[in-house]
Amino acid sequence: MELSKEYAWGMLLFCAVLEAVWALTMKYTDGFTKLYPSLFCVVLVAVNIYLLGLVFKVIPLNVGYAFWVALGVIGTVIGSYFLFGEKLNLFQGIFLLLALTGVVGLKLTAQG
Repeated sequence: MELSKEYAWGMLLFCAVLEAVWALTMKYTDGFTKLYPSLFCVVLVAVNIYLLGLVFKVIPLNVGYAFWVALGVIGTVIGSYFLFGEKLNLFQGIFLLLALTGVVGLKLTAQG
């Protein structure tokens, strides 16, 4: 399956969201001792890795991987704030904004 550049970037964004979802799902697995949340988490990881493999045929790995990780981290932090009541202080918010700035910069300067 060959992706267009625009579609690959969209899929990479989807993969970043998916990463945040499976990371948040890990909290529900209780150390992978609960069957259904554990299965759900593992399936999400497998789908995510498969889609990333398709994306990295089009988007350079160095930019794409950093984009995926950074947005996944931001999504996980925001999700854990709302779902689990985990605190976020001012400095952490500032650093998340810096990470977001970095992701936007990576996308704007990417060759692939």
